[in-house]
Amino acid sequence: MKHNPLRRLWILLIVPILVSGCGLFPEEEDLPAAPIIQSYETQEYTMTTVMRGDLEVTRTVRCKYVPAKSESLSFALGGEYIENIYAAQGELVKAGDVLAELVQDDLKDKISAQEYQIRVTELKIEHLKEDWELEVSKQDGKLGEIMDELEEVRRLIVLLNQWLLQGEVGEPIQGKSWYVEEEPTDLSMEELKAMEAELVAERDARRNEVKLNEEYEQKLQDLEDSLYIQGLYLEELQQALRDRQIVAGIDGTVTYMRKIKDGQKSVEGEFFTIISDMTTTAFTVEGNEGAFFPVGTKVTIIKSSTEYTAVSVEASVLGLEEPGEGEELIAYLMLDQPDPSLESGDTGSIRIVLESSLDTLYVLKETIKTANGRQFVYVLNEDGLKVMQDVTVGITSGKYIEILSGLKEGDSVIVK
Repeated sequence: MKHNPLRRLWILLIVPILVSGCGLFPEEEDLPAAPIIQSYETQEYTMTTVMRGDLEVTRTVRCKYVPAKSESLSFALGGEYIENIYAAQGELVKAGDVLAELVQDDLKDKISAQEYQIRVTELKIEHLKEDWELEVSKQDGKLGEIMDELEEVRRLIVLLNQWLLQGEVGEPIQGKSWYVEEEPTDLSMEELKAMEAELVAERDARRNEVKLNEEYEQKLQDLEDSLYIQGLYLEELQQALRDRQIVAGIDGTVTYMRKIKDGQKSVEGEFFTIISDMTTTAFTVEGNEGAFFPVGTKVTIIKSSTEYTAVSVEASVLGLEEPGEGEELIAYLMLDQPDPSLESGDTGSIRIVLESSLDTLYVLKETIKTANGRQFVYVLNEDGLKVMQDVTVGITSGKYIEILSGLKEGDSVIVK
C-alpha cells in the first residue's frame, strides 16, 4: 500500500488545530456546583395527629352462670317404656309436680285401694277408742262426780276473775258486753285455785285406777298392727311409683327436658330434666376480680351476642352462705331477667372501666419516647426539621395515650 504525501501533510496540519480547539471557541461561564442535599431533606415520615375525645382504661372479667338452686333429675329404673312427659322446657313447675313417668300398669289403682283400706282401719281405731272411753266412764261413777265438781270450781274462777276486773258491782268493762251483778262466792281466788288443783289430781288418780277392758285392749292392738302392716305395703307401692316418676323437688323453671321418641325406654341414672329456681340465677366472679363488684353494682354481661343486665347481691339473697374466712372471694351477679336457655357453667364477659378521662387530648402511644427520665415526641419544626418536643402523659387506653401538656389538638407528630 502506498502512502500519499499530501494526506500525511494534511494530518499534520489538522492535529494541532484539534488539540488547541478550545481556545478557538468563546470562553463559557463556570456553572455553580450542585447543592449537597442533606439526608433529612429527602427523608419521609409517617405522621399522626393529636386528637381530642374520651379515654377509658378498661378490663374484661370472665364470669360463670350458676343457678343457685337447681336439680338434675333422672329415672331410678332403666329399660322401662317412657309413657308420659308433663312439662316442657321453659315451663314453670311446683315442688311435687310429676314431670315424667314410665308405664304404670295398675300401680296407681293399687295405691288408691291401699289408701282406702288404711282409712277404714283408722276409722275403726277411732270408733273403738270412743267406745272404750264410754265404757270406762260407766265403770266409775265417782269420776263423773269429780268432773262435775271440777267444772263448777272452774266456772266460779271465771266469774270471780270477771268480778275483780270490774272493780264495782254492775259496772261493765269498756268494750265488754258482760258484767257480774254480784260477787259469785265467798271463797278467794287462791282458795278456788287450790280446790281446782286437788280435783285435777283426784281425777287423774281415779283414771289411772280404772281397770281397762282386756277385750278392748286386744282389739286395739290388732287394729294397730294391721294399720302398721298396711302402711308398710303402701310405702312399697308408693316407692315403686316414685321409681317410675320424675317429680320436681323445688319450685322453678324447666331449663332442660330430654327429647324422646315413641317407644323409647328409660336409662337408669341418666339425667332427664333440670329444674332451676330462676329467681336465684346469677353469674359468679371468683377470686380477686370479685372485688370489682361490691353489692349494688349494676353490670352488663355479654354471652356470645346476647347482653344480660345484672346487679351484685349478697349470697343470702340467693339462699347461699357467704364464703368463710380464708375462702376465695365470690361476687354474685343476679340477673334482672332470667333466661331459661342458660345452662350451668355457661361463661360470659363483663367490661369494667378502671379509669377514665373525658374530653382530653390523646395520641398514638407509639409516638411517645422516653430517655433519661424524659418523655417526648418528635415533630417537624418550621424548617421541616425533626425535633424533640417534651410532653406530659396521662392514662393509656388501648393504642392511645393521654397528653396532659406539650401538645395541642391538631398538632402533627412523627410516628416513624
